[in-house]
Amino acid sequence: CDAGYRFSSGSCTACGSLTYSLGGTATTCTSCSGCSACTKTTGVCQTCKAGYTLVNGKCSACGSLTYSLGGTETTCKSCSGCSECSTSTGICTKCKAGYKLENGKCNACGLMTYSLGGTVTTCTACSNSCSSCDNTNGKCINCKPGSTSSSSTGICKEGGSMTYSIWGALTP
Repeated sequence: CDAGYRFSSGSCTACGSLTYSLGGTATTCTSCSGCSACTKTTGVCQTCKAGYTLVNGKCSACGSLTYSLGGTETTCKSCSGCSECSTSTGICTKCKAGYKLENGKCNACGLMTYSLGGTVTTCTACSNSCSSCDNTNGKCINCKPGSTSSSSTGICKEGGSMTYSIWGALTP
């Protein structure tokens, strides 16, 4: 059979959509993996499905935390701030700590706010006794003047209230 056809029951049958054959005595047509369009005679991809990139006539799947809209894109883009995202759309379904989920995107928490990540849609304010805090867990990095910390517990104390600080790195 000619390329683009397979041999079946004594005759040649054309390969179906998104499949190819090099011809000869081939009895099956091979799938054009990841392609949205390919040549029936060689299997060379012309365009790729979403979630794949086109490199040297082949479609390669995007890896974890990357995406591609397909077509003739040659590189996967990063799902910025995501801990889970769609490889075909880039829409985030979960965020890393320090980010909040808004309309399928992960946006960084602002100053003096934090998020543990996941599907949270708002960042939480850090303690008032902190002058700076870690945006991934809310722990104080530095205490405000007038607040004290214990290096053994890493807690800032202000007027009887207590807040955590990172690993007790602050000095009394």
